[in-house]
Amino acid sequence: MNTMLTIDSTYSLKRRGVLSTNDNSFLYNLYLPLIGYKALFIYEFLVNEYLSSIKDGKILYLSNKSNMTLSDFILSKKNLESVGLLQTLEDEDNYVFILKSVLNPNDFFENTVLK
Repeated sequence: MNTMLTIDSTYSLKRRGVLSTNDNSFLYNLYLPLIGYKALFIYEFLVNEYLSSIKDGKILYLSNKSNMTLSDFILSKKNLESVGLLQTLEDEDNYVFILKSVLNPNDFFENTVLK
């Protein structure tokens, strides 16, 4: 069922791959020009939440913490999905955001989907 993401929607965070906040050079040099600073912030924020064991909540919380409108958040989510940093699963009004590893440039450009 395809429902609309709202501020009252709930989310949970999962990961696929290694998440690190240590070396963000690929994130800033490769991904930032493609997805923009708002999407980059959402990715880093969600990774930090996950690593801090804050793995579920409401979209309202994300919107308030990021100081973004719901439409900005949705656009940022789509940008993250387009470059393979985020996958979204949906069940009614509950969303699972799967955070994925940042790829190095070689792996990024060898990925047939991302090319």
